[in-house]
Amino acid sequence: MQYGIGIGTVFAQRRGTNRPEIFTGEFFYHFAGKAELSTRKPWYLRNGLVLYKDETSSLRTLTWLFNSRIGRDFNVSKRIGISLDAGIITRIRSRSKEIGPNPQYNDEIVFPIFPSAGLSLWYRIY
Repeated sequence: MQYGIGIGTVFAQRRGTNRPEIFTGEFFYHFAGKAELSTRKPWYLRNGLVLYKDETSSLRTLTWLFNSRIGRDFNVSKRIGISLDAGIITRIRSRSKEIGPNPQYNDEIVFPIFPSAGLSLWYRIY
């Protein structure tokens, strides 16, 4: 078993706009396979909660998501590796607050389930 926390943002946004903040807490369960450079099994299930905070000039939004993926670790050495995983992310709850005038008509369609994938570079502390 493994636990993880993370902090991030969306890097693809235009300059001059607020970047969203992303906070994660995750649980990994390693269940199958053998690794040459590690005693930990390389195949894993990854589940976690995500808090997505976004703010525009007119709206502040907090969204809670549940992330569920399956993936594999690839060891480069005994302490360094790469993880690749894929699955789905589900919206649990979303709350918005108007903080200014909205110059646009909000006709956005929000879907509750999205594909989710990740590529991670990691370093094992012990």
